[in-house]
Amino acid sequence: MAWINPAYGEIAGLEPVAVTNSKGEFELAYNQKANGMVILVEARGMASRVVTVPTGAERTTITVSDGAVVRGRLVNRGMPVGGVQLGLFPQLRGGFGANLKIIGDPYEEIRIGTQPDGTFVITNVPVPVDWYVYGKMDSIAALGATVPVKLSTKRENQEVNVGDIEIQPGYKLSGRVTLSDGTAIPNGMRITVGAKEGFDTQTVLLGPEGRFEFFNVPRGTYEVFPSVRGYSLPEGKFTIDTTMDRNRDDIALTLDPAVRR
Repeated sequence: MAWINPAYGEIAGLEPVAVTNSKGEFELAYNQKANGMVILVEARGMASRVVTVPTGAERTTITVSDGAVVRGRLVNRGMPVGGVQLGLFPQLRGGFGANLKIIGDPYEEIRIGTQPDGTFVITNVPVPVDWYVYGKMDSIAALGATVPVKLSTKRENQEVNVGDIEIQPGYKLSGRVTLSDGTAIPNGMRITVGAKEGFDTQTVLLGPEGRFEFFNVPRGTYEVFPSVRGYSLPEGKFTIDTTMDRNRDDIALTLDPAVRR
């Protein structure tokens, strides 16, 4: 049995998911004309696969396989770290272009927990893909941070051992968000920092004066995006970029009232 999902979210008039029958057959219906669909195939015990298929009455055969295995160990000062979460995400983020041509590696983040001895094993990893593996910030921030480790799954049934991933001290990122009309920041508003190498984020609440602090942010490049109801960054921007190679306390963001359409 496999689950078939149209990739990149739901589309009005398109069935969101199909389940294969005992012969592996499936159908997806759409109430508009279309020459093809980008679909995600997920089968238990198999590597997921994203593929473009033509529409029409003729059936297309999609082959799935075991994929590769990625293993390693998370340590802190040489001691194993169990019970925390790691992420595996493509180095080349995916999408699609003209004629639904797939660009990059459009796979979602794979998450796995570490065993008491710090080890982890990720099975059924799609191939051939270049990946980052990293400790999830929200899971290990109390201990430190990990720099994303690069790896490649090149062929079916390959085993990739990344060895020990070391937790190290991260950096502090702090600053302030203000509103251009002088209004105070409402309670419950947030700001998020998101890694460009991987698919990892931290989110914190903004203080009464719009101040914020992130701790143990790994070295790398990041997008910072505030979420304040009714306000947005100037010039239609959604995020600002920053590089974390030291402690940063100079992030100052001024938001304008959002334009109502």
